[in-house]
Amino acid sequence: MAILIGLGELWGDAKASALAVKSAADEALSDVQAIKETVDNAAELAELASSQAQSTLANINQFQFTPSSLSQLRSVGGSASQRTQLLGRVTPGDGGGGDFFWNPNSTADDDGAMVIKVPGINVGRYHRMPGPRVSPLHFGAKGDGYTDDSAAVQAAINYVLKANHPGQTSPYDGNPGSLFLYKGEYRIKDVEINGSIKIEGEGGGTYAQSYFVVIANHTGIWLGPDSDGVSQSTYFDYVAFKSESIVIPGHTEGQVYSPDIAHVKTKSSNTIQSNSVYFNYCWFQSMQNCGVWATQGDDWKFTDCCFDVSSYDAIRLGTLGGRYVANARIINCTFFGNRENCIRLYNVRSCTISMNPAYTAGSQLPNSNFINGLQGTVNNLQVLATTFDSLTNFCLLESSATNVNITNQVLTNLYGVFLYVNGGGIMRGLRLSQITFESVAGQGWVDAPIRIQYCGLEESTIDDIIARTGITSPLLLDIPGANVTGNQISRVRGKNFTAIHNLAKPGKNGQEVVFAKTVTTANWSAGSYTQIVPANLLEAGSVYLISMRYNKPQVQIATMSYTVPIEGSSSGSIAPTAAISGNVVTYNGQPFDFTLKYLPGSAGWGLQAMSTGALGGTLSISVRLVSSLADLSIMPIV
Repeated sequence: MAILIGLGELWGDAKASALAVKSAADEALSDVQAIKETVDNAAELAELASSQAQSTLANINQFQFTPSSLSQLRSVGGSASQRTQLLGRVTPGDGGGGDFFWNPNSTADDDGAMVIKVPGINVGRYHRMPGPRVSPLHFGAKGDGYTDDSAAVQAAINYVLKANHPGQTSPYDGNPGSLFLYKGEYRIKDVEINGSIKIEGEGGGTYAQSYFVVIANHTGIWLGPDSDGVSQSTYFDYVAFKSESIVIPGHTEGQVYSPDIAHVKTKSSNTIQSNSVYFNYCWFQSMQNCGVWATQGDDWKFTDCCFDVSSYDAIRLGTLGGRYVANARIINCTFFGNRENCIRLYNVRSCTISMNPAYTAGSQLPNSNFINGLQGTVNNLQVLATTFDSLTNFCLLESSATNVNITNQVLTNLYGVFLYVNGGGIMRGLRLSQITFESVAGQGWVDAPIRIQYCGLEESTIDDIIARTGITSPLLLDIPGANVTGNQISRVRGKNFTAIHNLAKPGKNGQEVVFAKTVTTANWSAGSYTQIVPANLLEAGSVYLISMRYNKPQVQIATMSYTVPIEGSSSGSIAPTAAISGNVVTYNGQPFDFTLKYLPGSAGWGLQAMSTGALGGTLSISVRLVSSLADLSIMPIV
């Protein structure tokens, strides 16, 4: 009986446990069913939302209103779900159309292009659908080459400029920030860009593409400051410019040729920075005046542009005696048929001009210059890798120009000068290197092709020059000034020149100069020869390489004395044994070549010697500048 009672108790416990498990399982199943219902409901809601969104989008994508002109668009208001396609500004297909939507809460001003107000409706506007391109056609430009599109272009620029105001705390309001020029010819005058903008052409700087046609007697585009009164940054990309040269019906103005008029010009002001102004793949055609005049600014860049026939300056940088342009680059641009100056430098600080072909077809342009810096201020100029054909002069500079590097140039049919420097001062830091040029076939130069006249030249290098002339010409290097000293002039070669140079002091400019003195008993005084090298031809404080030769090998020079140590001696004077070997003086078994420093106040280098034989023959000393070492001070006693 006790056993049965125990089994009953066990059975009761097992049953209770089973019931508890079943209850937990039922609760879990209920939770799963609830979760499933929630998921199913969410899926239904998502499907419903998607269906509603697709329905709404379908309604929006359907153009419920397709007016043919702005006047028709203004005739009726829209609804929030309505999308409108304007077919044209005045007539369908005129470029002023586009897609619009109705904003029922808008009270924006009607600008006739991006926001349209319906008369009689105070709240609610048509807004142009946002897109990457804003065009002058939206604002009424024709682009037909006859209509004055200045107002439309100005309105389009003003709208785009809202995208970037560095003088305000909220610089961006959703506008695209760039102006797009569809193919056409947009006649303009005195359009202003007061701020930062990109102007992009559809067809690039080639024939019959995206043109700004500059109306006669006007500057085309003025670059001015943004709302902060300082900033200006404009990027022109694939845009063509040309001067008006056709007769416009109803227009009587004639073209005035003036160097003060330009296709693009900055407003002159000491406060405008004009930083980062770029021209890329732009074409300037038939410039009756100046192409681009940057009166001031920093970081101006012209790349892959073409300047095709100009009456004045294709590019002008700075103003005379006033504002300057810094860090300008003119790279891989073509200059064709420019009648005056391809590049006019009024006032520049740091300018690189590189890989630019400059040429003309047919006859010579008699007054054409590639670079003209006369009357200007030029510092830190690099001119690299130019190909040049049939223009008159390559580079004209003032002596005040500093740190000018002109290298790797190839010029053919050079009518005038390669380099002309004027001004009466002393030019410093000039480097001419790896340059080849030739005159016009069958002609020569009346004057030297490299002329640094009426001024000095110091701390400069002229090296590796090849010049060819068809008929006998005078000097290659005309550098006669007394202040032409401390330079390295070497490896200058010319064909059909009467002389390479007319340096007054060749020994001070790296040229080997030989001075000879007859050696006889009659001019021997107190055991020494003096003034072997004339003092007036040597540079105090400069270092020279000296070579001595004597043409009587039977005579031995026994001793030579110096005022300071030579070859490491600590002090005092030394008397090396010097002997003649052939025509070369040697001492201690080595050729008598050494570097020394000419000291101020000396009458010149002299030679003190004692002879073991009869005197006779000629003693020669040649000198050339090798460096400007300051730690050498070696001089023979006079």
